[in-house]
Amino acid sequence: MLNRNIFKSFFAPAAVCALLLAFGVQSCKTSKKPATTNVKGTQDVTPSDVATQGSTKTGVKKVAFVVNEPKISTLNINNASVTVISGGQEISSRASIRIIKDSIIQISLQPALGIEMARLDVTPRSVLAVNKLQNRYFESNMDYLASMLGMKLDYYDFQALLINHIFIAGESLKNSKEVLTRLESKSVTPTGIQMLGSKNQAGFSHEFDLDKGGKLVNTQVKYQTNMSMRCTYSQFRTQNSVTFPFMIFISALQGKSSSKLSIEIKKAEFNQGVTINPTDKSKYKKVTNPEELFSKL
Repeated sequence: MLNRNIFKSFFAPAAVCALLLAFGVQSCKTSKKPATTNVKGTQDVTPSDVATQGSTKTGVKKVAFVVNEPKISTLNINNASVTVISGGQEISSRASIRIIKDSIIQISLQPALGIEMARLDVTPRSVLAVNKLQNRYFESNMDYLASMLGMKLDYYDFQALLINHIFIAGESLKNSKEVLTRLESKSVTPTGIQMLGSKNQAGFSHEFDLDKGGKLVNTQVKYQTNMSMRCTYSQFRTQNSVTFPFMIFISALQGKSSSKLSIEIKKAEFNQGVTINPTDKSKYKKVTNPEELFSKL
């Protein structure tokens, strides 16, 4: 039976130990050709150097490097294997994930025989979690979740994690060019480039690692002093001109408590027509707090 700890860890990716990993289980407008320049050793590069793919300033070597994020308007992951480990418990399930960028994310769990047992709908304004097994649902706005977590997070942070984009937590930046201007330190390394952002007003600091092709392979977000979340991306495949990671692993740490989530994508479609039917709440009983969603009958 899914309990509150698993519910909280299901939502964790969206906010460093938060409210999405609960059931067991990013916005650049242009796509540029990966750089072919070989960069050896390490060297500090300013934000404008990276953004403009080079600098003529004395003492700074010209660097041709861009962030190659997946250009996604819709994403339909209709077959994924999801595993959550939290509070000493491990849950695995088949899942589907549908995203209409900047509009809605819907995650569905089908533990057995393709029967949907739980659903999560996330929009820029609301979160709806449904326990179909016990005919219950919980609904809240993003402000409620932020207060529950004790940190300012939003829909766009969660979306960025799922679509392999860089982001600044808690600031609703929709354009990756804006994010780049907020990252003060950019260092070229033997494996790619590392970009760092110091603590912002919302209390988050950021680290992003790109490979030599400009693909985002690691995201780390820290909140204050006792919370952190790391997301690693691997097994990249190119499909319909979109290069996307088919393995996503997220680990979240709060004090001495940790949660882990892995998403292994088996089948996905990019930038195709996606229909997301609204959840009919009239079929379920509303509960007033998330603890009741998966409590025993």
